[in-house]
Amino acid sequence: MGLEAVASPIGQLLKGRTILAADRDLAPLPEDAPNSAVSTDAWVLGEPGTLDHRVEAFLQQVPAPIYIGFGSMIAPRAAELVAKAVAAVRAIGRGAVIAGGWAALDRHIQEADDVLIVDSVPHSLIFSKVAAAVHHGGAGTTTAAARAGVPQVLLPHILDQYYWAHRVEVLGLGPRALPVEQVTALMLSERIGRAINDPLIRERVNRLAPAVAARNGVTTGVEHLEALRGK
Repeated sequence: MGLEAVASPIGQLLKGRTILAADRDLAPLPEDAPNSAVSTDAWVLGEPGTLDHRVEAFLQQVPAPIYIGFGSMIAPRAAELVAKAVAAVRAIGRGAVIAGGWAALDRHIQEADDVLIVDSVPHSLIFSKVAAAVHHGGAGTTTAAARAGVPQVLLPHILDQYYWAHRVEVLGLGPRALPVEQVTALMLSERIGRAINDPLIRERVNRLAPAVAARNGVTTGVEHLEALRGK
């Protein structure tokens, strides 16, 4: 496109305005953030809709099932991972809702009385109806789970997912994360069991959820972008 080469991409970015579209409690700006950085809270997309009867019926079971999904991650050993996840959930006597995602988890597991496979379901519709969410630690999924007040068990794959895993642990919204390459059915079942049974996790999840759910940074984000456009 005829653009000049940039010797330091990070340095170039820091010269301009940085907008952090993340919840103030989940991911606060650090003290050493550049003066050009501003935080707007997470940008939340309203996803209207309803669950189909099959999914709704499965979510009514007692005790409540566990959500398992890895969003846009393409797990290199998806078949092994989903098998271990289902085994972990069964070990604690729960049902599992499996979201296929980019890893195509649905191709590697069969539905059963205690296993429901869904293609894509808005987190806002399903998270409030499950006992815990086992996921990769993406920014959107972590925020959605916090808004819904559901304990989280993170299996980070790459990049910022380790940051979100750290924040979930620090805030007490779930147990210590388990890097995806280290997952075993036993270790995962222990973490899920703690997520749903630890009263301290439940108290912290319930306490933070209303605040996160009440915030949406879209309007503030638009104001910053419009201000930049006017310069």
